[in-house]
This record gives sequence, C-alpha cells and structure tokens, in this order.
Amino acid sequence: MLVGTMAIPTATLCAEPTVISVEKATELALAHNLSLQADSFSLTEARRTMNSAWNNLLPSISAWATLTDPTLPQAVTSPSTSSTSAPTLTAGLSASLTLSTTLANQIKGAALNYKAGAITYDAAKKALVRDVSKAFYQILLVQAEIDVEKQAIEAAKKAYDVAMEKYSNGLVSRYDMLSAQVNWESMKPDLASYQVVYDSDLATFKHSLGIERSRDVRLSGKIGADPVELEANQLIDQHVADRLDVLSAENTLNILENSYREAIASLAPTLSLGYKLSSTLSGDAYSTSWFDVGNNWSNLAGTLSFTLTLPLDPFIPGSSTATSIANFRDRIAQQKLVLQSTKESAAIEIENYVRQINEYMNSMKSLTLNVELAQEAYKLAADAYRSGTEQLLQVQDAQVALQRARLKLLTQEYNYVAGLLDVEYALNGKAW
Repeated sequence: MLVGTMAIPTATLCAEPTVISVEKATELALAHNLSLQADSFSLTEARRTMNSAWNNLLPSISAWATLTDPTLPQAVTSPSTSSTSAPTLTAGLSASLTLSTTLANQIKGAALNYKAGAITYDAAKKALVRDVSKAFYQILLVQAEIDVEKQAIEAAKKAYDVAMEKYSNGLVSRYDMLSAQVNWESMKPDLASYQVVYDSDLATFKHSLGIERSRDVRLSGKIGADPVELEANQLIDQHVADRLDVLSAENTLNILENSYREAIASLAPTLSLGYKLSSTLSGDAYSTSWFDVGNNWSNLAGTLSFTLTLPLDPFIPGSSTATSIANFRDRIAQQKLVLQSTKESAAIEIENYVRQINEYMNSMKSLTLNVELAQEAYKLAADAYRSGTEQLLQVQDAQVALQRARLKLLTQEYNYVAGLLDVEYALNGKAW
C-alpha cells in the first residue's frame, strides 16, 4: 500500500499552498486531460449507436402529395387553348421495411464496437493514472535528493569549520583547510542543479493536472510502499486473461468473426415489405377544403407488397462478396495468432516485472544496511578527525560514501514504487 506523510514545498511562496496527494493528483489529471475528454465523446457516440442499433427494425415511413393544375397556360406551338379540367390533389402515405438475416449481426457489431471503445478508454485512463503517479514519486525523489545534498553540504560545512579552527590553532596545514573549503563549495552547484530539475518537473506536473503555473503546490507523500511478495506463475494464471491488451485482442477477434457471419448471412434472401395508401381530393384543389377528410376525399386505395430478393453475384467465383468472405477467414486466422502472441508477451512482461520487483526489494535491504554502516563510518571518521587521529581525506571519503549510499537507497525505493505501479497496470488492477 502506498502511503503519504511528508509535505514538500515548492520554490514559489504563497500564503495558502495547495497540498496534493498522489490520489488527488490522479483525480485532477483524469478531470483535465484533453485527450481523455476527446476519447469520452467517441465512447459516448459508440454507446448511443449500440443502444439504438434496434432501429434497423423500424420501417421507413413517408408522406407525399401531388398537385395537378391543367388550367395553367401551356407552352406549345399551336394557339393556346383553355382546359375545362379542374386542378386535382392526390396525397398518400407509404411505408417499407426490409428484413435481412444480417440485422442480428449488425446489432451485435454495434455492441462489440462499443466494447472496443470502452477497453481503449479504460486503458487510456489507467495509463494516465500510472504515469501521473510515477511523475508524482519522481518529483518526491528529486526533493529527497535535494535533502540528501543539503545534508552533505551541512556536513562539509562542519568539516570545514573544524579544519578552519585547527588551522587557526596550527594543527593542520593551509592545504587541509583549503581542501575542506573546496569540498564544501563544490557541492553547492550540484544543489542548484537539483533545484532546477525539481522546479521544471513540478511545472510540467502542474500543467498535466490543469493547475495554474503561478499557484504554489506542495506534494504530500513519501517514496515508499509496503513489502509485497509476488509469484509470477500465479499472477500469470490469474490475471493474463484480464489484461486490457488481451481483452482488446479478443474483442477484435469477436468483431472479425461477427463480420464474417454477417457476410455469410448476406447470401440469404432479403424480404422487403411495402404498403402504399393514396386518395384524391374531390373537386377543385383550390376551392375544396383539404381537411374535410370524410366528405372531400375519395378514391381511397391501398397497396401491400412483398418482395423476396436473392443476391446471385456472391455465388460467382471472384466476386467482391466471395473475396470479402475469404479475406475474413484469413483475418480471423491471423487475429487468433495475434491473440496467442499477446498472451505470451503478457506472461513474459509480468514475469519480468515480478523479477524486477523482487530484485528491488532485496536490494533495498542491502542498501538500507549500507546507509547504516556509512552513517556509522562517517561519524567515526568525523570524531577521529576532531580528536586529531584521522586525516581530513578520510572524513571526506566517508562523507561521499554516505551520500552515495543514501542516493542509491532513494533511487531503489523509487524503482520499487514505480515497479509496483507497472505491475498494477500490467495486471489491470492490484493483485495484493
């Protein structure tokens, strides 16, 4: 379990700094990531298409009206003649419905397309959470390195003060005193470099969370996680099938198989139902009321039609439909190989992550012991130098060894936390 207990200040001073934990950081990133917001619209569109896929079973309905006016002048070569026929109005309704064996596959295809979009969106969200969490702990690592550098500078300053005092008393040479001063002063540029990296990383981090550049932000947390015992084979057996890349490959296979079945279903006959209703207005179309349906409309006629269509061209060798069906067979076979390869790659990836995690955990035990030994060695060297039994060089060497031990431990602790985040993403969720 990742824990948070330490507040990290930025270089910008503000009366009310915004304190952000790793959980808050991921929440803000999910809310302000523009790419994720764009993907959500695509997912909403796919959901709408899936929920309304049944509308293929709705008939097409239309209304029509035809006005015929023979009294208008006719553009002819002979002298104009007047017609005694009155203008007529004919109106009607028509409805049609086409039933095909492909309708079920189309509805299922819409559901599969939505599932594909949901998997992609979920993968993007979880990748963003992983990356933001890593960036959060990376900034904490840089801050911890700054703290270690400050401790080293403080220790070097104390060594210089002791050397200066001894030089004033004639106990050490001017060379030893200057050597201590150079050692102290040479550490300051490294501290400034760490601070530049920290400020740059924090500015980029704030931008990814949608936080104003000028706002003072403090990260609340520490680099650390509870020890976890992971067994690769168990994780592979239990979680490979739930990985997002495996789910995506399986869904792609289902889409291809559904498209293949739809192409086969298109070979079956198609039934078209049609109904047409028409009526003619009695009397002059201009003077007779159109809305008195019971008295003014006559010649009511209705037509019901059934049409059965059987496509013949798909049965011709080399036709576009026959070629498409053959291509689908090859794509399905290819996708099955892709799915198998994805599962094998997933197993290898999980195994590598677990191997790294276990190595990091074992290494941290050794590095923790190294820090303790280096601290004791530095204390002994410093005390011996004050008493005059050791040279300044031994103190400096012990100080460098302590600094390196601390930095190695911090780096390994970060690697361990980042490794756990990678494992969590690889398993599509925590498994511990």
